Amino acid sequence: VVSYWWGKRHGWEATPVIEDGDPPRLVGAPSYFVGRHGGQHVAGVDADGHVLDLYWRPNGEGWRWRDLTVVAGG
Repeated sequence: VVSYWWGKRHGWEATPVIEDGDPPRLVGAPSYFVGRHGGQHVAGVDADGHVLDLYWRPNGEGWRWRDLTVVAGG
């Protein structure tokens, strides 16, 4: 997964989203939304039916992912 973004300083840039610990592949169409604090999310379902959330927060942590099915106890 690659994130494309534009900044005044360098114009368009491409950044690998996750280099280590890549999340499982999603099946079907992913959903994109912006969280209440400006974080970006790409969510979808993997082949096992787990809901995955690939997210970025503006605090400098970079892109991360989590299995929301596991977080919810499922």
